Amino acid sequence: MGEKVTFIWCLIDPVCIASEKNGRGRVLVEKNLMSFILDCESGASAFESLCVGFSCSKETLTNVLLSLDIEDVYRKHGDEINVVAERYLYDYVVANIGNHKPLTSVCWFHLTRTNKGNEFKDGILPLGESLDMVWEMILNVIQDDKVRKELSLMWEAGDVGNSLYDMKSKESSCWGPYAMLVKDIAFCPQKLSLHDYLGMPEIIEDICKGYEERHGDSILGICQKNLTPKIVKFRSSFYLDKSCLEAAICYVYTYIRGLEPSRGAVMDFDGKGIGIQPEDIMSLNPAI
Repeated sequence: MGEKVTFIWCLIDPVCIASEKNGRGRVLVEKNLMSFILDCESGASAFESLCVGFSCSKETLTNVLLSLDIEDVYRKHGDEINVVAERYLYDYVVANIGNHKPLTSVCWFHLTRTNKGNEFKDGILPLGESLDMVWEMILNVIQDDKVRKELSLMWEAGDVGNSLYDMKSKESSCWGPYAMLVKDIAFCPQKLSLHDYLGMPEIIEDICKGYEERHGDSILGICQKNLTPKIVKFRSSFYLDKSCLEAAICYVYTYIRGLEPSRGAVMDFDGKGIGIQPEDIMSLNPAI
């Protein structure tokens, strides 16, 4: 009885995913004896991480990714493909190189705008533990006494007059902390229809919008001028599934072509109300 196989379409011929009977299956098992860390701080570091994870040379990974034009595949065969592009790319790499080692840790990038002197000595706190500090930070950059008083009254009453603020401040499912897998995405959010967290964190925007709706004056520009964009790199073992690798492969797919990251490289971290410990922070850099 013939073995069951699955086909992935490439530009020239279908490529058969390796089965356990063709010899490659034994290689896949052997490659899983070790593990690796995924670091997408740059295209080069992501490329290196994937080569380590797949136990392959840079030349091999480059050749495999350049052998596929994912846009052309979906243009010609989209009706026959029942997976998203990032899953297709992942399966294509596994089919041509073999399986990867298991992940032990992933590097993430928390994007924010904060006080210049903030060194995150307490780690990255979820919103439920940091909201009062956010208010204090805003008050510290406002020089107008009248505006400070009005903001203080809003803070004390817990009444901002902004529905998004109300939801984020009260719902623990919105407390994060949040981060991105691919650092480069921080610098092209508009092209990917993402919020610009380096421009201003959402919760500060919500407070500023609430103030403007109530008093008619905007304080957003003052906050932007006096706060510093920062990127906090940390490691975590919270997410270790292949969705991280799918996004990393999409990132490297564009990187080796000299293109900006695509939507397929967007992968978010949600701490689900659990903060990032100080010892897990790897670096802190102004995003300027």
